[in-house]
Amino acid sequence: MSENTEMQTPVLTIEYLLAKIDEIAKQTEYLNTAIERLGQIKTGCGPGDVAGEAQAHAIGDVVRCRETTNQQLLKLYEKMYDDLKPKESERLAALNRLSNLIAGSGNFSGDTDDLRHILNMF
Repeated sequence: MSENTEMQTPVLTIEYLLAKIDEIAKQTEYLNTAIERLGQIKTGCGPGDVAGEAQAHAIGDVVRCRETTNQQLLKLYEKMYDDLKPKESERLAALNRLSNLIAGSGNFSGDTDDLRHILNMF
């Protein structure tokens, strides 16, 4: 093992962002745990017993905070997505290049990189 064990920074792509959003959507374990714990709270142990109510509020606060974090992450990913997606002017330029390729010989063999780039704009 080398001494240099730096973590690689992921390449920021639209696909990466969509995968991160999907991860957030699938993170439900904390909700299942919260619901399970709510079901385990014993209530009605006597007049003035507020322990069960306090526990329920605490669990609710944890869930609320986690959901707030998820919403903030989604807003950040949305902004990053907007920054990454092609602007309308870039898309129009790509369509013009595609049109020029088609209007040419119709042979894309020499222009596959350009064609691939154009198709990735959409």
